[in-house]
Amino acid sequence: MRFSINLTWISSVLLSFTVISLIIFMLVGYICFKFLKFHYISSNNSISDYDTLANEILENYGDETIESITIVKKPIGLPTIILIMIAQLPNFSPHNFSNLLKMYHTGLIFHVKSKGKYDHHIYIEKSNKVAIRKNYTVGPSDKIMTIRIPKDEKITLTQMLDTTKDNMGCRDFYNWNNFYTNNCQTFVVNVLECNKLLDDTTKKFIKDDFEIHFNDFTQYMFNQAIYIYSVISNY
Repeated sequence: MRFSINLTWISSVLLSFTVISLIIFMLVGYICFKFLKFHYISSNNSISDYDTLANEILENYGDETIESITIVKKPIGLPTIILIMIAQLPNFSPHNFSNLLKMYHTGLIFHVKSKGKYDHHIYIEKSNKVAIRKNYTVGPSDKIMTIRIPKDEKITLTQMLDTTKDNMGCRDFYNWNNFYTNNCQTFVVNVLECNKLLDDTTKKFIKDDFEIHFNDFTQYMFNQAIYIYSVISNY
């Protein structure tokens, strides 16, 4: 008797089993944490360094002098809006939807001086980790504010990031922990504040003027999903 092996079917079964197992594990973990009254909201500390691409960029441009910094606020995408809407059920309301349309992901573009030219634009953001990339293109829906670095201050990209890391601590610097205390906006505020470049007007521009509230269970699930993604993305 001969059997034919359907690899697609086997892959689908294994993937479904893995996803279901992870969900069950997260649910059981939440129940245990809740029962034992542990504090679990800020538990993500899986990342302790930059990724390979970020390290390469810092190696090439980290010692270049910063001429200016542009704060970029990018509207969150539709997939994120839908995910948050689902997470807030059954308490989601039209008012919450209106707030989501005004919600931004915030990052920094560093204009570095190299050989007499300001020809390198380094984009840094906090997502599940500190991501550093080159040549971010500002979109038509993005909001921007530019901060000029005083000419008598010669500060490099590496110096600015190291100062921020020393003040925040490695865990909070490298990792995204939750929606309220360690997200993209608080990261940007910390970078500027730790390097004495933050004033009230700039801080008001960075921070959204509303908050999206989640219950403990939703925050737990989001944080565990971010944690799992961070661990996987490191390999």
